[in-house]
Amino acid sequence: MESGQNLAWFFDQWVRSNAYACYQIESTESRPEGDGFRTEIRIKRLGPMKMPVPVKAVFEDGSEQSVLTDRTRDVDILEFQSQAKLREAILNPDNKIAMMDKPVAEIPPAAARVLSWGWEAADSLEVLDAIRDETIESVDLWYKLGTYLYEESHLREALVCFERVSDLNADPVVAFASQGWMGLLEDLTGRRAEALTHYRKALSLDTGKSMAHGDLGIRIDRKWVETRLRSPFRWKKRRGGMAS
Repeated sequence: MESGQNLAWFFDQWVRSNAYACYQIESTESRPEGDGFRTEIRIKRLGPMKMPVPVKAVFEDGSEQSVLTDRTRDVDILEFQSQAKLREAILNPDNKIAMMDKPVAEIPPAAARVLSWGWEAADSLEVLDAIRDETIESVDLWYKLGTYLYEESHLREALVCFERVSDLNADPVVAFASQGWMGLLEDLTGRRAEALTHYRKALSLDTGKSMAHGDLGIRIDRKWVETRLRSPFRWKKRRGGMAS
């Protein structure tokens, strides 16, 4: 149905930019007023995208009210009148808007441009050069870039990526595998003592699960790490990838 409204603000953000939505409930207050309660819910925009975001107020008597924030405001205070005190405030209750839980650190336009294009192993050095000094907290990005750099034989650069993974709050299996990767890379660059340190750290993080990279001929699990403690990783060419 045609609304007659100019929706350029919507398409410019979602389609023509790399902006993202990130809003948070900053505070809530529910106090008696008259025969009921007056509730204020303070919503703050933390990301660059400006969107009307639904907010649901659930009250102690089971009643609910929902409103949209004003997209033009960086901080919006929503007011509700009810018979009961606020029990819970829910942002984006139906998850219809793709939102980040926390804001992403800003990066220069050149780095954002490289990441938004889509890239493959052959582009890995260019991508690393663009983001090496940036505060990017994407575990998936650094892990993927590390494997791509390894595939292109850029071993020291790959190690940089897995070190970044280890500094972030990674999933336990990813944290385990990243230590295995660091050991592998240290082995290949002749730093056996450092490799052993990473293998031992990997064992301490073992969850019983594995991380497989079939295209590279590598499967990092407890047995693989224990083997690496006894013998260094060796780089051998094989059909479909590299393996020890």
